[in-house]
Amino acid sequence: MAYPLLPALLLPVPLLQSAPEFLPLDAPSESDLPVALAFSGDGAQVVVVHRDTDNVDLFDASTGLRSATLAVGDRPGDVATTADGTRAVVVNRGDDSLSVIDLVQAQVIATHGLAGTRGYQVEVTPDGSRAVVGCAGGPGSATIDVLDLLSGAVLLSFPSVGQSRFDDILLLEEGDTTVEQFTGFELLPDGSSVLVLDRLNSDLVRYDLASGQVLGTLSFSGIGLDVSVSPDGSVAVVNRRSIARVLEVDVASMSVTGDFAINPASGAPIQISADKNHAVIGSGGLRFVDLASGQESALGVPYNVEAMALSADGASLVAVAARSDFSDADTVVVDVASRSVVATLPVAGGHFLAASPLDNRVAILEYGIAERLHIIDAAGAASSVLSTTPTGSLPEGDRPRFVALSPQGGVALSCNAQSGNVSLIDLSTRNVEAWIETDLGPWHADFAPDGSTAVVANRRARTVSVVDIQSRTTLITLPVLEEPLVVKVHPDGLRAFVALSDGIFENTNYLAFIDLAGAASSVVDTLQGLMNRDLELSPDGSTLYTLSHTGLVETIDLATRTRIELNSVSNLITQSMVLRADGSQMFVRDARGALNSYDLAPWSFRWSTHAPPGAGHSIESPIVLDAAEEYVYMSSDDFAGADLRVHRTSNGDVVRSLPAGGEISGIAIDGDRLYVTTDDQLRIYTAAGPGTALLGVVPLSQTAKGLAFDAATRTAIVNEVGERDGLDLIDVDAGDPLGTTFCSSTANSSGSVAHLSAIGSDMASPLMLTLSISGLPGSTQGLIFFGTERLAGTPFGDGLRCAGGATRRVQPAAASSGGTAVLSLNAAAPYASSISAGADLAFQFWFRDTMAGMSGFNTSDGLNIVFQ
Repeated sequence: MAYPLLPALLLPVPLLQSAPEFLPLDAPSESDLPVALAFSGDGAQVVVVHRDTDNVDLFDASTGLRSATLAVGDRPGDVATTADGTRAVVVNRGDDSLSVIDLVQAQVIATHGLAGTRGYQVEVTPDGSRAVVGCAGGPGSATIDVLDLLSGAVLLSFPSVGQSRFDDILLLEEGDTTVEQFTGFELLPDGSSVLVLDRLNSDLVRYDLASGQVLGTLSFSGIGLDVSVSPDGSVAVVNRRSIARVLEVDVASMSVTGDFAINPASGAPIQISADKNHAVIGSGGLRFVDLASGQESALGVPYNVEAMALSADGASLVAVAARSDFSDADTVVVDVASRSVVATLPVAGGHFLAASPLDNRVAILEYGIAERLHIIDAAGAASSVLSTTPTGSLPEGDRPRFVALSPQGGVALSCNAQSGNVSLIDLSTRNVEAWIETDLGPWHADFAPDGSTAVVANRRARTVSVVDIQSRTTLITLPVLEEPLVVKVHPDGLRAFVALSDGIFENTNYLAFIDLAGAASSVVDTLQGLMNRDLELSPDGSTLYTLSHTGLVETIDLATRTRIELNSVSNLITQSMVLRADGSQMFVRDARGALNSYDLAPWSFRWSTHAPPGAGHSIESPIVLDAAEEYVYMSSDDFAGADLRVHRTSNGDVVRSLPAGGEISGIAIDGDRLYVTTDDQLRIYTAAGPGTALLGVVPLSQTAKGLAFDAATRTAIVNEVGERDGLDLIDVDAGDPLGTTFCSSTANSSGSVAHLSAIGSDMASPLMLTLSISGLPGSTQGLIFFGTERLAGTPFGDGLRCAGGATRRVQPAAASSGGTAVLSLNAAAPYASSISAGADLAFQFWFRDTMAGMSGFNTSDGLNIVFQ
């Protein structure tokens, strides 16, 4: 028979005991991920847009102090201001809207809808009457919207050439920081038309804003990466980096007036000088191209220029030069007339600069290292930093990269990579006790054995901080030769070892030896070595093993601080290793999912497993041993998905492989329980070798970036970045899986069999039970039902029906994009009367699966619960 489609109505469902407790690491009102800024037309204020927290901050341009924080729409991406200084408009990409702000009263006075979708750029015409919005839309559906700012009416919406270089976002560092990367458009100074650079088709198109008609198209070879228009709107220049040429264009006729070869290099920004004599290119440094002769002159600026802007008088060019990971960054001020760098300021930034329209102040947003607003005076050789202000309220714990645990338990230290501090957390009270300033880019940490101090690697600053836990202060910060990536404190508490790398080319790598003596701590030796990504100590503390990114294990004698052995463990990228407790055997996981094992005394090969077919590159994912050291648990990622794989330590045999439901970012083990983070969920397994099985799934607040487990408080700690920066704290005892799985169904279009689990309480009164379903097609809908009989499995759609007898529908649920759904039973619902003490019930989830192309629905496995 044909079964009806599932109901579309979804009910809001509260989470009970299984819900993670999200611990924010930011103080209110938080403002995260600054992605755009603009001076007010009168130069008195700077408006900063924060994408992740859906707000804008207003700053006094003279003092740099924040005067207001205003909520706007979803995912704001750009801001523009009126020439009279009274209004700002913000385009919100997430809900296709435009927020209008009264800068005098510091309030949002209107929100207007757009005709296009995925708006990313906004400009205001010189008379302040209209807003021009670039909308990326979907493939082939980019538009330009023109709105009347007084009424909010869309006066015109017309299709344009493709406007985006990338469809969505550019990931800057392991997904920790994202920034919009669209080509955008140039509004001509008279407000009559716009120039749009189509990178995909190598066209420069001019559109009339009154009619939407094309006024001219210029096609060229190579890929145009950036365009700049002269202040009078007569000349445009295009950087064609792919073929190392600069194009000069007469805007009125849309014709080429100059085409010049330049030295090939990376980088995209281009800026035309106010006198139209030069094009300035931020490519492999900073270069001037004479638009009359084509002669090129390099200014010797290190690294690539991320962004640049001319001062209001056109005499100075301000540019931010940085390495791609922002570990080194400075702002340079160039005298345009002499084409020379006249000042260098210790200000880092990103792609976002804005020049005051009335004086020579320039505002710079820093987001690659920290989230700060810098305002500088671009005054030639006398240029200076006028103010530096965090763009969010302090204290902040931005981008928690790693969580270290005290050996005594109950205390966690979060390394906040973007806010330059660590958060000290009491896990028993679930409170942030302190934010301790370290240095830029805290990346990794390790506690001393007595828990009194912690050593923090500050990657961006190239320093190591020694933090006192009792006084909650940084005792000393030590410079090191390169970027510190991994820290290991010796069991004697008197020494620490830090793996250093140059971060980009990884040509200069070291191992730093630190003597720990509180405020008198010092770097006592540095050994040039490998691209180390993991450090392990022998049980007796005499030997340090370093695992390099290039598949080498280095054996260091700690008494002499010398290398005594170097061995190859893989010809692929390696990032994780673990030793037996007695130090006799090492296990190393490589990026293709192969596991390698070696005896250590003496060093000899034991066995190596093969990566599964189609295996792809994996993120950093740890491997763990069980308590008896009989099995290794690790991730195995391929292009089709990710598995949790169990190997026998004696010979490497794979004894169990289970779908993980997403890329594994963390693994922790505690007795017979295994905890795994994948995408937006914590998965709980029995750690039973060949009998390893999924017990339950806890949905997380955001995307997991790592996992730590504190045995003292029985807390799983998941560090997350996203719309909020913080940690999910999960009491694993409060979420013990319940019931017995029976009657497995069939694989659905996700490639997995949907799995139903329960956590909470099996008491009928009060009814406190939460059901989780994993392995679903992303964003599908379905409903839970239960019956009084357990069936062996009868055909039902594309799956099997496991729950029979007298059945009751429970309630609908929607799956996340990662294929996980969760709901809590409602004691006030009609079905609750069928759940009483002694009730022996079979639960199952019935869900839509139109992608399978068959009956259109499938089922989970069955779950039997006997209520008390």
